Amino acid sequence: MRLYFLLHIFVLLLVEDAAQAQTAATATHTANLAVVASPSGTDRYGEGYGTLNDGLTPTDPESDDGSASKAPRYTTWVEYDWPQLVSTSQIAVFWWDHTHTVPLPTSYRLEYWDGARFQPVRNASGFGLLNNTYNSTSFDEVNTTRLRLEMDSSDRWIASLLEWQVFESPHAQPVPPVVAAGADRAVMINGRTYLTGKIRSTRPITRIAWSKIAGPGEVLFSDSTSVNTTAKFSAPGEYTITLTAWQGHLSRFSRVKIKVVTPPPAKRLDVVYTKRYSIDSRLWNDRFKAIIIHWIPFCVDQIERSDLSTGQG
Repeated sequence: MRLYFLLHIFVLLLVEDAAQAQTAATATHTANLAVVASPSGTDRYGEGYGTLNDGLTPTDPESDDGSASKAPRYTTWVEYDWPQLVSTSQIAVFWWDHTHTVPLPTSYRLEYWDGARFQPVRNASGFGLLNNTYNSTSFDEVNTTRLRLEMDSSDRWIASLLEWQVFESPHAQPVPPVVAAGADRAVMINGRTYLTGKIRSTRPITRIAWSKIAGPGEVLFSDSTSVNTTAKFSAPGEYTITLTAWQGHLSRFSRVKIKVVTPPPAKRLDVVYTKRYSIDSRLWNDRFKAIIIHWIPFCVDQIERSDLSTGQG
């Protein structure tokens, strides 16, 4: 009887592992809508959510070699926003208990925005709480611009969430890429500025282009078709350049403002004209003589001491 029970448990585990493997295999061939969403939420330490939807699978977060760039995210809820309607019926979340120091949530749930309020997704199946792996959840398809993941913390700890994926429905309309040209800056004429853009998309990017849209002079890009490039400007003034990314017929752009200034004029150092000074007071004559003969050598001796207990010199 005991052997039969153990065999039954073993078969169930194999079935569960196979189902998870099948889910993972399916997920790898489905567009991840999270990478083009704007994340927000509550956070204990006020940290950002830049890595929550970077589309990267955490690798060995328990290693001590510094290879894991993700840190536990302490949240009660997180939300994704899209600029247009998206269609989805499956998500996956990656939990990590920070090497057994941060308990995972006791439960969590998914809600979608219906245009007026958040509603729970229907016929949801999943909501797993396995550590250091993706937990998949499927539900009736929703068309929405916002999804919210709410988590119930365990033992006063807030949930530890490293990655949240949202998979696009097969028949859904594609979503334009997300483009960031970088921060505004200033550069001197005849100098060059390094442009490092960022692009996220659910489908392959077919074209990239930097271009000038405003400014008094010409802009010379070292490679206008590369997301990372440099730019030089022919005249001082204020410029606006744009980074545009195309995903088929869909495109999105981002602007950066650059102020080009002339170098400050070279200024000659003023000449210091010295004069002869004399002290003709008997009082100050004796005082300055004592300082020169006794006090200055004493200070030099103290500076050169090596036996001081609170610091040398």
